Parts: sequence; structure tokens; C-alpha cells
Amino acid sequence: DVGCAYMSLDGLSLAYQMMPSPALRELLEEMIEQFQTIDFIQLSMQTHATLSALRGLLRFYSIVGEKSYLDFAKRLFDLYQQHGMTANYANYNWFDRPEWTEPCAIIDSYMVAMELFRLTDEISYFELAQNIYFNGICEAQRSNGGFGCDICVGVDSSMLRTLDYGTENGVATDAYWCCTMRGGEGLAEVSRSIAMRKDNVLYFCFYTPSRIQTDNQEIVLSTRYPYEGHVELKVFAKE
Repeated sequence: DVGCAYMSLDGLSLAYQMMPSPALRELLEEMIEQFQTIDFIQLSMQTHATLSALRGLLRFYSIVGEKSYLDFAKRLFDLYQQHGMTANYANYNWFDRPEWTEPCAIIDSYMVAMELFRLTDEISYFELAQNIYFNGICEAQRSNGGFGCDICVGVDSSMLRTLDYGTENGVATDAYWCCTMRGGEGLAEVSRSIAMRKDNVLYFCFYTPSRIQTDNQEIVLSTRYPYEGHVELKVFAKE
């Protein structure tokens, strides 16, 4: 798939975060410089490869603080929304080639949106992450817990349905060789994003049943959102 070499920016930036070295930094800077020159639409770059690379770029930005990296990430994510996103906030597998969706990339897009929200405090990224989760990620999860591909709704059809690449007992199978593994990482990221602490303020970001531990409190959130609007918080003091 076009551009998959740049997916390694994700792993390389994590390696640099854990074990920084001049040689690794030089490699990352060179890769990012080349990545910024790509014509993503002309090449029909794979959106999964693009967004994974974007995750790595944002991680590297958070370490080195080079503002041009953040500016480029915002422009590229805007391009993805215009030329690589379906009507239900899933993805085209390639830029401007709406052939099927891929949960790997849907989860990448959620992670990028949440990271941009954390880095910029721009509420539009947070709202987008909500839409990606409830409309893209949740729909892509199959009844067996795995994740699978769908058609690109909003292009040739307004009716969302699973991609017909095989069934098991009459149920569309998951893409166990790829997307189901990524799905576990995505759900873990959603759990990590339920609440965030910043400037000594605890923010609840997702209305989903959860139990939050702080230094001196336990907070239990109960809800059936999005099916019902009721949300209940119970705060318990720790002894």
C-alpha cells in the first residue's frame, strides 16, 4: 500500500521518547521532512499509513516542540477530513479512492483528533473524536467483538452496510488479520480518554459507564448515552 514506509514514524517516535539519541532524532527529522513533501491525493496515499505517520509526528512534536510540525499535522488532518473521510466519520482506504473502510485508520483518526485536542485545546477536534468513536469505531465492531470493513457510505450509497468479504454463520466476519488487533488498541485509547486532568481540573470527556480513581476520591459515571441523555455521577471519598 502506498506510503506504508512512513507508518514507522509512530514506532520510531515512541522509541525516541523512551530512549532519545542524536542519530534517532536525525532520522525522524529527515523522515518528517520527506513526509511533508508528499502529494497525498495525487499518489492516493493509504489513509492508515498517513494517519499512523501523523500520530508519530505529533508525538515527536510533543517532545521537541517544533511548531511547524504541529501546523503541518493540522493541515494534513484537514486534508484527510476533506478527501479521506466517509459520511459516518470512517475512512476511505486511500485518499480520494472510496472503495472500503478500514478500522485501523478509523482508530488512527480518533487518536489523532484526541491528540490534537490535547495539544491545542481546540474543541472542534474533541467533537470530531466523539463523532469518530460513536459513528465510526462503534459501527465497525462486529458482534464477536472483532472489527471489520464497511462500504464508504455517502459516496455511492446512503445506506451503511458491511463489506461483503465473507460471512460466518450468516454474520459478516471481522478482519482478524489486522483490524481486530488494532481495535483493541483503539478501545484502550477510548478508555484512556474518558477523563483527563489538566491544571488540577478533572474533565469528563466521554459519557460512558466508568470508574475513575483520583488520589482521594472514586468517581462512578453511569449512563446509557447515546440511547438516553441521562448521566449520573457518584463521588466517594477514600478513607
